[in-house]
Parts: sequence; structure tokens; C-alpha cells
Amino acid sequence: MKKVFALLMLGLLVAVLLPKEDSSAAEKSELNLEIEQAMQEVSTEIEAAMQELEMELSSEPDLNIMLGLKSKDPRSPKMGVYLSDLTFKRAWEMHYPYCHGVLITGTTSDGAARKAGLMDEDIVVEFDNTPVRHEDHLVSLITSHAVGDQVPVKFFRFGEEKTTMMVLQTASGDITAIDEIEITDEFEPVKEKPRAGVGYGGGSWYPVWYTPDFTDINQVLAGLEFRELREEGILLNGGGGKGNIGNGWMLGGMGAGYKMDRSINTQVGPNNDINVIRRMRYSFGYGGVTLDKRLPLLRKVTPSIGFMLGWGGVNLEIDQTQGDYNWEHFDDMMNDSYNSHLELHKNYILFQPKATVLWRFTDWLGIQVEGGYLFSYSWNTGWDTKVVNDNFEVAESPETSLDGYTITIGPWFGF
Repeated sequence: MKKVFALLMLGLLVAVLLPKEDSSAAEKSELNLEIEQAMQEVSTEIEAAMQELEMELSSEPDLNIMLGLKSKDPRSPKMGVYLSDLTFKRAWEMHYPYCHGVLITGTTSDGAARKAGLMDEDIVVEFDNTPVRHEDHLVSLITSHAVGDQVPVKFFRFGEEKTTMMVLQTASGDITAIDEIEITDEFEPVKEKPRAGVGYGGGSWYPVWYTPDFTDINQVLAGLEFRELREEGILLNGGGGKGNIGNGWMLGGMGAGYKMDRSINTQVGPNNDINVIRRMRYSFGYGGVTLDKRLPLLRKVTPSIGFMLGWGGVNLEIDQTQGDYNWEHFDDMMNDSYNSHLELHKNYILFQPKATVLWRFTDWLGIQVEGGYLFSYSWNTGWDTKVVNDNFEVAESPETSLDGYTITIGPWFGF
């Protein structure tokens, strides 16, 4: 670019020095001489720029050096890796904190990288104490050394930065440029078996089988002639998700709920001769913040332990209507009515320790199995009832607990 700018300046100089029509013969002769000299300089600069451009075009990086395959020069230094430039999305998923670096997507069986302990999904951060900007930059850093050179390589793996010492070699594994290499205590080769990552998170539908004690609720339902809730448990539906916040910790949230609506015809009154419609609506829901620690034991199976801290509540509504409304007799209806509404509710703070196992089928789909136990605490003694938007305590109501086991089996989208 500097030479191109110089050429432009020389061209401008020639235009300025062009002789004017009213100049004298001596001035024209002197100007012609200057123009001729300037043109010679321009010609020289153009020739030099063309030579430099030709050299730049012919010095295309040898990707074989980068990949660790056979190159034109069998004695050229190799790392023995397959590389890819990092995308912003990939760097975010791996929780990589820098704007430079190159991702290793594979290693050759007997290459220098594998001997130094590097493996798939590592990110090369620095090569010979120089931050690596991109693939071509790493290639130039490699080719600036000789076979047998001992080079420190800083890399990023599973949220941690590590450093190893790499001995550059040829494609055939030769390091004959030196007789013996000693690894210093500061740069011991990293020897780790490939392991599964903790993932970046995801979310899905949460079906939850919940087994609380329904004794108190069923006592009310039985007294009102409704079918009782199953003691074996109920199936809640909900959803949730979580994301990686570092070091295998996943922060997220979830919620689930259950609703039941039933109606019956029954007879009331002193002689049980008044037909009424009675309707019951039962609902339970909870949700909260989740924190889990993933333990990447296998590539396809990822267990985790954690807890949910949140809140929840139970609501029970009973409506009864005779359907006999008369404008002229509202006063009698209020005094002796079979039309009524009752709403009971109770709120809780919930804590749920749990263990989860995620089986991955693909990079974005798996099955999640989770077991836990829901502990409940209510700051109110007994139940409350709601009448005309006012809450009243229900006398002699039980201290109903929501404690119970939870089991979740469902799909998981993400990792």
C-alpha cells in the first residue's frame, strides 16, 4: 500500500510539472528534463511493486504444514493437527474468553501435537508466547521455526488454560535436528485422555410424576361427593432450561403444574329434594431457580446433581348452583340459597434436591431422566379462604404438607 501511495504521489507530481503554454523555451526544456527523470522513477517503482505483488501471490501458505500431512518439503516443521478458525458462536459455547485463537478439530496419530498432549476441541491460544490470531498466522509461526525446535504452546480446554512444550517434527515424525530434548518442569507435556464436555445447556418440556400426601385434600373432596385424587401421584406438565455458567455449573429455571376440573349433580336440602350442580377445580403449581453441577464421565452420558429453590401453591375451588335465579326474590335467595362458592388456597416455599442423567443421541437431542424430592414449608398455619377478594383463615384447618418424590423423563434439546 505504501508503494501504491508513492506511485500516486509521483503521478500527481508529473501533472503539476507539465509545462504551461505560456512558459519560455528554457523553462520548458528544464521541465521536460524533470518530467523524464520522474517518469524513470515511476517506471522503476512500478516494476518493483509488480515484483513484490508476484512474490506475495506465489507465497501462499502451505496448508499441509498446518494439517500435518505430506508437503512439498518433507523437512518442513509440522504440528500434525487439523485446524479451524473460531466463530463467535463456537467460542461462546466453549466459554472461551478471548478474541483470538485457533480450534483443533483433529490430530494425526504420530504428530507433534498429540505427543505434546493436545487433542480434539482444544483451542491454541499462544504459540511460542505469541497470541495466535487465525489459521494462517499459526502456519507462519510454525514455519518460522526449524524441525526439532522446542516451542511452548498455550491452549484452552474445558474452561482452563494450560501450557505444554511441543517438539516440532517432520511429517514422518523425525526430530533429527537435535539429539535429545529435555522438558522443563514449567512445561510438562499434558497427558490426558479425551473426555466429554459438560455442554452449553438447553431446555425442553418437563413431565413430572409427583407423589405428595393427598389425605387432607381427599377428605374435603370425599365430603363433597367428588372422586378423590390418586394416592399414587399425579402427572404435572411444565418446562425449563439451563445454561453453562462455567466449570460445569448450569444455572436455569423450571416450572410445572397440574389442573383438574370435575362437575357432578347432587341433591341437597332438608329432604335432599333440591337438585344442584356442584363443580370442583383443583390446581397445583410450582417453579423456581435451578443450579446443577454436571459431571462429564462419558461422551454420551452426562450425570449431574443439583437443586431447585422456588415457590408453589395449592388452590381448591368449589362452586354450587341451583340455577334458580329470580329478580323478585334475591333477598330470599341470600337468606336461604343453595348457590355458593368456596375457594381454599395455601402457599409454600419449596426446595428440591435432585439427580439427573442426560443421554445424548445427537449434538442437540437427548433424553433426560431426573429424580428428586420436594420439601415444602408454609409460613401460614392451616389454610386460607378467599371471599369477595378478602382472605380469611380457615379455623381448625390442617397443616398440609407438599413433600413428595418427583420423577421426570423427557426429551432434552441442546447439550
